[in-house]
Amino acid sequence: MRIPHSMLLPETLNSLVGQYVSQLEGNDFDPTPIEERIEFAKKMLNDGQVILLFSEHAQEPFIITKTECIQRFGSIPAYIEA
Repeated sequence: MRIPHSMLLPETLNSLVGQYVSQLEGNDFDPTPIEERIEFAKKMLNDGQVILLFSEHAQEPFIITKTECIQRFGSIPAYIEA
């Protein structure tokens, strides 16, 4: 299920985006400050390049790129695109 990121409290959004950027491969060697990476990821959310979803199975939110979504589901499901 897609979560409209604009409905989250700023602290909650920052926490979720912070977890996302810290888990990205290669970040161990990225000299960019974490705050800048969080702001960039939030811009990607605003631009629709990444999507905030809630996994009913895992009972937790996660962020996924549209490319990853297509790889995982074969397309972007209509219930996610909305």
